Amino acid sequence: MISVGIDVSKDKSTVCMLRPYGEVVEAPYNIDHTEQALNTLIERIKSFDEDVKVVLEATGGYHQVVVAKLLTSNIFTVVVNPYIMKKYCAATLRKAKTDKIDSIRIANYGIDHWFSMTAYCPPDEIYAELKLLGRQYELLQSIDGVGPVVALNMIVVTEGFTRFENARQFNCFAGLAPFQYTSGSSQHSRARVSHRADKCIKTLLHLSAVSLISKAGGELKEYYLRKVEEGKNKMTVINALRAKIVARMFAVIKKNDFYKPILS
Repeated sequence: MISVGIDVSKDKSTVCMLRPYGEVVEAPYNIDHTEQALNTLIERIKSFDEDVKVVLEATGGYHQVVVAKLLTSNIFTVVVNPYIMKKYCAATLRKAKTDKIDSIRIANYGIDHWFSMTAYCPPDEIYAELKLLGRQYELLQSIDGVGPVVALNMIVVTEGFTRFENARQFNCFAGLAPFQYTSGSSQHSRARVSHRADKCIKTLLHLSAVSLISKAGGELKEYYLRKVEEGKNKMTVINALRAKIVARMFAVIKKNDFYKPILS
């Protein structure tokens, strides 16, 4: 019997695999929330010729992508209430808290509760939603400049792309779409973005756009160079890149298909 403890955070998970009596199968290690990394974890779990149970703690939505992957791979998965896990950890002598230590504690919880744990079995509608979120996570990462952190945050912020009807609405929310201020004598003031914007997702999208500029090639890199050569302000062009990335994300979700670059 092997208990796989997974401590899930925003952009990565820490995995630890234990047998009874503290026998270490896999010391704690980190994995990114990418399709390749999760597939590698699935392959490792399925390679064992003994019972394996995966235990993780519900973490405010960030665990859903991992759970969806495990469930669709038919792996025995246990999702533990955070309050129950907190009480279990409070009984241990070691009070330090790191991702690695937490993954060990979660794996030990699986060993201690092996025979009483039941597999996570969401209702049909929730299971379908988990599969949908997992699919969205894969689709978003097919876009140049969109990695695991941006993909996951977009899914959370847009509530699975149900919160906004289109990219334009989201851009207004995130402060990517400038609006015209026309009050009193300021009829012709320059367009500006809202200070009420979601600064976290705006920052992530900015980093995505900047990463594209530093790449060797690609559609958006060529767009950036062309606009700068035409005399456009660099920050204005970067803002346009952010909007284009968002437009592509909404497009792949709407079409339910991976992004296909126009240029080879």
